[in-house]
Amino acid sequence: LNLMWAGIGRYIERYNISYIFGCGSIHNINPYIVSSVYSFFWKNYMADVRFKVTPLKKVPDFDPELTNYDKGMITKHVPQLLFAYLRLGARICGEPAFDEQFGVSDFLIILDRSKLIERYKKHYMPCML
Repeated sequence: LNLMWAGIGRYIERYNISYIFGCGSIHNINPYIVSSVYSFFWKNYMADVRFKVTPLKKVPDFDPELTNYDKGMITKHVPQLLFAYLRLGARICGEPAFDEQFGVSDFLIILDRSKLIERYKKHYMPCML
């Protein structure tokens, strides 16, 4: 993982990239679990409104208004790699999309180079400082 991020860091530096984005998947389509994860993301990791997206295919029975969640359930269902992206400074862009083929809920995530957590800049992109 460190080697991957070091390579991404060099690529961002070399081509002066401001944003990188991708998909963070929750390997679950249970509407209560997915709604709870979204509630957690909404309170802690949402991107600026200018990056807001709306999925074309929503998770069936997903409830974006759910406001409570169990932290243990979040820890159990959010992959560590997605938590790692969030620790770097990545943010969630909106409600999850339903990936019927793989049976997962996909969140679009974005990382703004200017908001990358300072300790990660020092570790992965020393030339940026």
